[in-house]
Amino acid sequence: MDPKKSLKVHKAAEKFWLGIVIASALLTVFFMLRDGFEENLKMAVLPAIAFIWFLFRRSFRKRLEKQVGNNEN
Repeated sequence: MDPKKSLKVHKAAEKFWLGIVIASALLTVFFMLRDGFEENLKMAVLPAIAFIWFLFRRSFRKRLEKQVGNNEN
């Protein structure tokens, strides 16, 4: 696959996971406020997992950008 196309895919995946982080965090806060903090404490794991995936995608994209930049020089 072309490295530039691959970078586009990785950027899109990074934005997707950031959207999932934001959506899951907002929903978690909503359910905690509506139903109680203790009852929905387990839901806080979902935004954390999504954030970890976001960081993984971001670090992978950064490494790929560095690699593509070194190959162009």
